[in-house]
Amino acid sequence: MFYSIKEVSEKLNLPSSKIRYYEKQGLIVNIKRSAGGIRQFDDHDIQWIFYISCFLKTGMKLADLRKIVELGMAGDSTLYQRMEILETHRVELQNRQKDLDLAKEALKHKLAYYKEKISN
Repeated sequence: MFYSIKEVSEKLNLPSSKIRYYEKQGLIVNIKRSAGGIRQFDDHDIQWIFYISCFLKTGMKLADLRKIVELGMAGDSTLYQRMEILETHRVELQNRQKDLDLAKEALKHKLAYYKEKISN
């Protein structure tokens, strides 16, 4: 089954313009097109677009995503290299999460301090 860009946009709650941007950036490749040139996305494409969106939300660099795409096009012999990119990013996320947890705790303490001062 194929989906239009509008259907993919609605399914993933992403603007169509963002999906076209991903394609323009080389993150989505080999999209099928109808005889009239309309993009036709399959379930695999939708899953990949979902991953792209998630990875970018976490701060993954476009260059890293492009590298994953490039390696993917080279075949399964590059699975280890793709996994390394994702693992490096996972570690970076863990470190950022620790920093965010500390900042959140500081914010919580400061808010409690202000609430106590206001109530006195």
